[in-house]
Amino acid sequence: MRILIAEDDEFARMILQSILETAGYDVVVASDGWQALQEYRKRHFPVVISDWFMPMMDGVSLCREIRQIQGTDNPLIVMITAITGGNKRQEAIDAGVDDFIPKPVDVTVFQAWCKRVLETRLTA
Repeated sequence: MRILIAEDDEFARMILQSILETAGYDVVVASDGWQALQEYRKRHFPVVISDWFMPMMDGVSLCREIRQIQGTDNPLIVMITAITGGNKRQEAIDAGVDDFIPKPVDVTVFQAWCKRVLETRLTA
């Protein structure tokens, strides 16, 4: 399965990429929302993992743009964020975000999330 990661923090991006590639996923990385959108337009991804705050285009705007692309097979869009407030999370859900991963990312929790969510998506 192909996964697109949009994360402006290089260290966080490398950690996420390493975990996912070790688990056997084909990963493409982008350092901002605009670059991620361009990658998504080239070839749709079944899973997009995005930071919320990034230069050029934030994660919520990226999600909105992806949801508007014709022919998209309803990708799983996951937001990585330290935001816990209900109003902001509601904004992300309204934009089409499917799930949240808390930041800072706990490697063990992220690995467990991958096993539960991504492997379930593979068999669905």
